[in-house]
Amino acid sequence: MKRRRNAPPRASRRLAKLYAEKLHDREHAAFYYQKHLEHLENREHALGGADAAEALQYLANYLKDSGRLREAEQYCRRLLQCSDSSQKQSAQALLKDVLSRSAQSTAK
Repeated sequence: MKRRRNAPPRASRRLAKLYAEKLHDREHAAFYYQKHLEHLENREHALGGADAAEALQYLANYLKDSGRLREAEQYCRRLLQCSDSSQKQSAQALLKDVLSRSAQSTAK
């Protein structure tokens, strides 16, 4: 399956949501959420909006579940920086889970 590499920002987000919610294809969803974040960063948008938070949270969860804990931690920390107060609690819980898993895997 070919992936459209230069999808516009709205299309990237829509594709990410489609893959995540309708097709249950986490790998492709992560790919398009990453593209969406890149679009936001390239256009110098503040990464404080709901779109960025949605993408960061998805990617942090995806990477955590994939065992890529260092990358997941980075996305969690970015999420904490851009989240409003209603999202901070879930972002903190996610970071705590990632750090706990990381400590467990290091202890083995």
